[in-house]
Amino acid sequence: MRRLSAALLAATLTAACAHHPPPPPADVVDAARTLASYSANLSVKIGGRKVAPRTLVVAGFKRPDRLRLEMPAAGGARLVLVTKDGQLTALFPRSRAVFQGPADRKVLGDITGVALAPADVMDFLVGVVPPVVSGYVVEWGPALPKRARGKLDDGTRLDVVINDPTAGVAIDEHAFDTPPSAGYRKITAGEARDLWAK
Repeated sequence: MRRLSAALLAATLTAACAHHPPPPPADVVDAARTLASYSANLSVKIGGRKVAPRTLVVAGFKRPDRLRLEMPAAGGARLVLVTKDGQLTALFPRSRAVFQGPADRKVLGDITGVALAPADVMDFLVGVVPPVVSGYVVEWGPALPKRARGKLDDGTRLDVVINDPTAGVAIDEHAFDTPPSAGYRKITAGEARDLWAK
C-alpha cells in the first residue's frame, strides 16, 4: 500500500510539473520584461479544441505601442496588421481590403478573435502575464519563452508556440507605418474577421 501511495504521489507531482514548467532564473525573467524590441515566428492556436488548426504569424514589436503581425501565404502575405500611436491598420493584400481603427482590445478581438491590446500581446510573448489573462503558463527557452498559454477574460484560450525569438532586434521604424492601400476597399471589423479566418 505504501509503495502504491508513493507511486501515485510521484505521478501526481510529475504531472503537476509537466503542466507548470519551472520558471527560469529571476534575471532572465527581468531581462525579458524590459525588452524594447522583439521578433519571432509564431504558431498560434485559438480555442480549447485539441484539433484546432494553428496559424503561422510573423511578429515584431517595439515598445510601447508598435506591433506588426504578418500571416504569410504563397505569393505574399495574407494579412499585414500594424499598430502605431494608438491606431491599427489591417491590410488584406489578396482581397485588396483594408480596415482601420483604434488599437485596443476590443478591435483586436473583433478582428482576430484575441482581445489583447498591443501591450498585452508584447507581454504575453515575453513571459509577462497580461491583466486580462488567467491560467498563464510559460515554457522558457534559455532567455525567452518558447511557448505561452492562457485564458482571456472572455473565455478564449490562446496557445502560442514561439520559434526563433530574438530580443533587442533592430526593426526599421517604417515597418510600423500604415501600409500603402491605394485602391483597396475599406471594410468593417466583422468583414476583417471573416478575411482573417479564411
